[in-house]
Amino acid sequence: MKGGYPRDEGLGTYDYEGWRVPRGDQPAREPSYPTDRPQRVKAPPYDGSTPWEDYVVQFELIAELNEWDERTKALQLAASLRGKAQAVLADLEDGKRRKFSTLVDSLVQRFGRANQTELFRTLIRNRSRQSGETIPELAHDIQRLLSKAYPKASVEMKETLAKEAFIDASGDSDIRWKIYQARPKSLKEAVCIATELEAFNLAEQKKGVTKRLGVRALSGRKPTYPQEKPTKSPLLWSRLGSVGARGLYVRGELEGVAVKFLVDTGADLTVIRTSLYERLSEGRGLGLENVSLDMAVADGRPLPFKGRRKFHLKVGGLEVTHDIWVADIDIDAILGYDFLQKYNCTIDAGKGKVTIGTTQQDTDMVEIDAGRKVVVAKTVVVPPGSEKMVAGRIRDGPGPASPVVIECTEKFVEHHHLMAAKVLVDPSKDVIPLRLINPSDRPITLYEGTVVGECHSAEIVKGANPEAVNCRVVTEKTDTERDPNKIQEHLRELAEKSCEHLTDAEGAKVRELLINNADVFARSKEDLGRTDLVQHTISTGTAKPIRQPPRRLPIHQKGEAEEQIQKMLKNDVIEPSASAWASPVVLVRKKDGSTRFCVDYRKLNEVTEKDSYPLPRIDDTLDTLAGSKWFCTLDLASGYWQVEVKESDRPKTAFVTYGGLFQFKVLPFGLCNPQLLLKG
Repeated sequence: MKGGYPRDEGLGTYDYEGWRVPRGDQPAREPSYPTDRPQRVKAPPYDGSTPWEDYVVQFELIAELNEWDERTKALQLAASLRGKAQAVLADLEDGKRRKFSTLVDSLVQRFGRANQTELFRTLIRNRSRQSGETIPELAHDIQRLLSKAYPKASVEMKETLAKEAFIDASGDSDIRWKIYQARPKSLKEAVCIATELEAFNLAEQKKGVTKRLGVRALSGRKPTYPQEKPTKSPLLWSRLGSVGARGLYVRGELEGVAVKFLVDTGADLTVIRTSLYERLSEGRGLGLENVSLDMAVADGRPLPFKGRRKFHLKVGGLEVTHDIWVADIDIDAILGYDFLQKYNCTIDAGKGKVTIGTTQQDTDMVEIDAGRKVVVAKTVVVPPGSEKMVAGRIRDGPGPASPVVIECTEKFVEHHHLMAAKVLVDPSKDVIPLRLINPSDRPITLYEGTVVGECHSAEIVKGANPEAVNCRVVTEKTDTERDPNKIQEHLRELAEKSCEHLTDAEGAKVRELLINNADVFARSKEDLGRTDLVQHTISTGTAKPIRQPPRRLPIHQKGEAEEQIQKMLKNDVIEPSASAWASPVVLVRKKDGSTRFCVDYRKLNEVTEKDSYPLPRIDDTLDTLAGSKWFCTLDLASGYWQVEVKESDRPKTAFVTYGGLFQFKVLPFGLCNPQLLLKG
């Protein structure tokens, strides 16, 4: 034998390096080799069931350790092949089997990831959390699949894709939705949020209470009170009950200032509004203790605490100094569970009484919800540079006779370029007076149902004697009233083109027509009308709400989708929603290259009662047009968005995106019956 390695045919066979391979149960005899020769490491077998790229990395390291040359590497690799991988070896010509690079190329072609990227992408899309699988295990497996599905993607791209795939695979729709609302920046953050949510839900289930994630403290110190037990959790979970105005109120004083407190057993902390704190602090220098504590209310909006301090509080016969937190809430003050428990408060909602210590106090029951919308009752035109009193109404109908203040919304000011004065009104009346000012140089039309402002609870201070302020309403004529022959800017081009081939008399009639009907022509793409003749209804019978998860959009379309949503919010086309219905978003490319924002309403359409609208016969249509010489077509500007959806049916149009849940106020694209409504 070459190399001085003796063979013993009786004990077994030897490989080409002189290593003896035992046969049967005979004791193996050690090979004779120089004592200074390093110990050899054998390559593990490869059968094609594991990724080739993972195996070849290990094989190259073993080859380097054993100091193999190219021919030896080829023979060792060939000897390690099993199963399907061994079939690749058999398909090669005899000469190529001993060439390492050729053998590797054949194995890459058969088992390499480059040819399986679509398979791994499909696995990612269909990946869901398995029973018994932990959240970190799910995240690790998604990262593994992503490295195979997108081998050439950048680190940032892989991180984004991994985060989105992890959220989609998280299983429980509630958890997925809450992770979306938290807007994690990386996969690691998403894993942390999911782990915390799961731990919290498990803890709540053990306590036998309903899950309620009203306020989430993200970081910072935990408020402590004598009756509370410290927690080891680094994450503080608190609850904030209804932040609307509905509920029981008790009258009291805070630093000597009269305040109405909402009694809320669902709020862990006692909180006051920032504006109230500023009023209390004015001239007193009431500083706040800085806290690094953020919270998010139930709809996902971030709501950071401004700070906290001890305030002198008087409620009923109780005068105490209590820790109160300051935040941008919707009402002046909330008496939280910390106060109610500490001072042994008892609530009798049936009788409308609260017992604080030993003193029983009457409460005020407020029925008007904070933020209840006030809309224009009838279509009006506000002249330029003028102030006008407009009839309004509460959108959901009149309420009880407790005074409310109406404040205009920022969206109304930005979209309509009008201002509305704050007014104190009686919400039980059918008509609510609205005082509007148009500071611009053009008339502005407000259509029936346009949201002007919101209701906020108010209290009339007894004994107050406000001075009456007399003001003069100055009106100014519009351009068309000053000069009936003057055509507005947005109609000049249309008038010029229309009068090119007409006589002076005919041109004058066209200009008069345009002047008298200027308000029906859109000034821009955003200037859309609203018809008050019909509303679209969506009849679903007894069908239960259908809620679908958000559909992942390509990265390059996310910014476009967000831009479209903000544009629709600004144009009063959609509004935030808390609907039980939800449909995913689809972006459709139009012929002109622009994008149409659509919603996949197929599930909703399946349970919607279809209207019957038979098309007319062609011969009947031709008979109707017989003898006509002039034909005209008028195209509505975004016709769908000029027809309102009935308010009770708007929640059914809700769609879910990465940024939240919204619903249409006007006809969206994708519903099954609007075409018949528009044609009818």
